[in-house]
Formats: sequence, C-alpha cells, structure tokens
Amino acid sequence: MADSLDRRIISALQMDGRASWHRIATALGEPERTVVRRGTRLLDSGLVRIGAMVVRGRGTVVAVRCAPGRARVVATAPARRPECVFAHVLTGSWDCLAQLQCPRDRLAGLVMDELPGLPGIARTLTLPVLRHVRTIREWHAGLLTEAEIAVLGEDAPASAAAPASADLLPTSDSVSELSRADRLLVNALAEDGRCTYDELARVSGVSEATARRRLGALRREGRVRVRPSSSRCCSGCRWRPCCGCVPFRRRSTR
Repeated sequence: MADSLDRRIISALQMDGRASWHRIATALGEPERTVVRRGTRLLDSGLVRIGAMVVRGRGTVVAVRCAPGRARVVATAPARRPECVFAHVLTGSWDCLAQLQCPRDRLAGLVMDELPGLPGIARTLTLPVLRHVRTIREWHAGLLTEAEIAVLGEDAPASAAAPASADLLPTSDSVSELSRADRLLVNALAEDGRCTYDELARVSGVSEATARRRLGALRREGRVRVRPSSSRCCSGCRWRPCCGCVPFRRRSTR
C-alpha cells in the first residue's frame, strides 16, 4: 500500500515521467537516497509503470451504438489501433466512446469504410476535436505545492512543463512520420519510460548525445508523451484500466 511519500513521488512522476530522482528529491524536500529507494520499489513492484505514447495528429472522438451484447467486442476494435487514445464502454444512449488520433485527410476513410466495417455497430457519431482544453497531461492529484511543481518543471521539456491552458497537440494534420531511429527510441520508451539515454542510443543505433537531443525535440514538439500509469491512483482509490488503455510495461531486468 502506497503511503503519503509514495503518492507524492507518483505525483512528481505525473508531472514529468523522466524526472531524475535527484530533481524529485529536491522538489519534495526529501533525502535523495530515500526517494531513489521508494521510487525504484514503486517501479520494480509494478505499482507504477512509465511509458510513452506517440502523438499522431488531431483527435477524433467516435461514439458508437452497438447491437445488443456487442459493446465489449466493438470497444476492443478501436482500442487495439495504435492511434487510439482511449476507449470506454458506457451506459446511456451510446454504448462505446473512443478517441483516435486521425488526421483530417484520413477522416473520410475512417467514417465511410473502417467504422461501418466493424461487426456489431448499429450507428456512429464522429466528432473531430477542435482544441484540447484539459487532458490527462494536466491532471494531478493535488498532493504537490506550486513551489514543488515549479522545481519539477525547471528542467522539463516545454510540453511537460506547459500550463494547463496550452494546447500542445500538433496545430495541423501535416504530422511527419517518425524516422526509423525515432520509432525504435519511442518503442523502447513504451517498454520503459525511464530507460537511460545510453540504452536508448543502443536500441536506436545512434549516439547517446543524439538520443538525448532527439527525445528532447520530440517531447518539446509534443510528438511524444511520457506518462505513468499505476495500479492505484495517487488518492489511494482503486484504478482500473479502460478498454483503450495500452499497458505500459517496464522491464524487470536491465
């Protein structure tokens, strides 16, 4: 069971999933050795997992009305797509809700061909997102003071330290594809969002300096998000993964 310090460390990781233990200890006013021990235990136990997600463009929210008994199967289909941000099964007039990162030039194909081809769908409602006012990136449990948050944001990339009012998703749909080295780098981060720059360099086949520079650029541009997920949220209540949550896995061995 996470205690108050554990929850504050998790809150710090929510502000910046790659913040060093030294920066977290400085922000929280705790001994670095204690923060390293507690943080490592949270990660090694699987209570907290750090992963990365590629931002592929503006979002499109899709509401789906399903045939009776088909909601779970229908929700799983968009959840398995790499561009899926979330997918939920709901009560009410709509059975499923999902958000996909779908460039506008692919929207017609999504609406006219892909969604109608899914078995069990009776009706869909497609809503392109104009602006993100608040997302999971801005959420935190309120366990940190403004001064502590400021310290955590001192060395963070612009996308991690931006104010909640900033819409940092790409402003257009002309999002270029990632290079092979960047894709390998992001895949490694999806497995372990806190892996070292040396590990990222070896996986992506570039120098450590290049890996550091490329990850910094991707995060500043809002192309990659590094966030934690946990089996219990910071307030201590139970956490359940929704259908669209891709589990962030952390390697148990180096």
